[in-house]
Amino acid sequence: MSNLLNVLTIAQSGLVATSTAIAVTGENITGANTPGYSRRIAMLENRSLNASTAGGVTVSGVARVFDQFSERALLAENGNWGAADSRSRALERAEGVLQPGDGFGLDDKFGEFFQSWEALAQKPDDLALRRDIVAKSQGLVQAFNTMSSSLESLRTNLFADAQNVVDEVNLRLEKINVLNNKAIATSQSTSGKAEILDERDRLIREVSERISVTVVPQASGAVALLSSGVALLDSGVVRTISVSQASYDPASPTDPRTVLRFDATLPGGTPRDITKNLSGGRLAGIREARDVDMIDLAENLDNLAFDFALEANTRHAAGVDLDGNAPPDLFVGGLGPVPAPPGTAIGLLFNSVFEGDRRLLAAASALSPPPGGNETALSLAAIQQFALGGTGTPAERAGQLAAFTGGKVNAAKGELRLRATTVSQAHQRREEAAGVSLDEEMINLTKYQRAFQASTRVLQVADQLLQELIEKV
Repeated sequence: MSNLLNVLTIAQSGLVATSTAIAVTGENITGANTPGYSRRIAMLENRSLNASTAGGVTVSGVARVFDQFSERALLAENGNWGAADSRSRALERAEGVLQPGDGFGLDDKFGEFFQSWEALAQKPDDLALRRDIVAKSQGLVQAFNTMSSSLESLRTNLFADAQNVVDEVNLRLEKINVLNNKAIATSQSTSGKAEILDERDRLIREVSERISVTVVPQASGAVALLSSGVALLDSGVVRTISVSQASYDPASPTDPRTVLRFDATLPGGTPRDITKNLSGGRLAGIREARDVDMIDLAENLDNLAFDFALEANTRHAAGVDLDGNAPPDLFVGGLGPVPAPPGTAIGLLFNSVFEGDRRLLAAASALSPPPGGNETALSLAAIQQFALGGTGTPAERAGQLAAFTGGKVNAAKGELRLRATTVSQAHQRREEAAGVSLDEEMINLTKYQRAFQASTRVLQVADQLLQELIEKV
């Protein structure tokens, strides 16, 4: 009779074990399309049949499939993609600033400026033509001012973007720390732990898109997160990341430009500068776009504005106004002469004295006095054929700036396409290792269903035999 009771116990264990396995399989099927879901496996173990144990099968726990190598590759590619995406977006906006469209670009404004001087050369004493020079000169200056200020506005917006990303990282680090504690406290034998680990990994991936991280598993079941030369999270302690603006050139206090500085700070500790070690994620992309790309673009714009204004002032100073006097400079800065880079384009002004008295514009030279002299007007118009700074005519320099901008944009877009491909490949490898195959789960479901039916049949047979035995006794 004891043997029949053991058979009942064995059959019961089979029913319980296969029911659990069916439940785990059903969870896999329903979670197959959930982003970041990792396949679960019911861990079935045999119980030895001996004098003290009825034998059968038991569920020792629910294992979560996890491949650290594919996960590590996915985190790295997430960081590369995040940096490429942020940089590409920023440069596209910069391209829109420096290439505003037909009629509003620098090459258009240069053309209008030179045409106005060519017209004045035909009638040097015509005040209406001089009014046109004032308008066209102001339009050219406004183009420089607008482009420069818009670039600086983009840099300001990128600083705000960096602040938002930093806040997102800090929030996720705190959540990961909470999940670390839950993972330590939750038994491995429950499906709930797998859900905790899935949620933790999802948050880690989101962090990796914003700042590159390395995951270090710990014996307790928690993880440490390393980034940019520091531990962002370790042993329950979270470093807070912050971003601020530092001087572009500390040795030049008059330089108004700033660069981003990133710090990581322990609770109650001293901020630690991690800027130089920042190598991936959106923060790195924002930093490269703001503090490298846009500074390069602004410097090109400033150099063009300075070289042009200096050449125009030099040629204008060689002439005389309608009254035979030495003329004022065409272009000035807010506090006097044309400001040297950086800041030329945003600080460039057309001398306001010409708005009040257009007679002050010089068209003639001292050798060919007014009102009929036109050598200075021709000389100013001829700047369109002059290599500014020895590197190209104004139109060529404007084209070089556009090509330089376009080159950066195309390179950034190419990098983004590459990173999108590598992220997709890394995600595919992760899915192959830890994702759910519905075909496999359907096979498992059929297998466990048959095992359940078999255990049910064993239970029925043992019950019948036990009933017969009781009736005979």
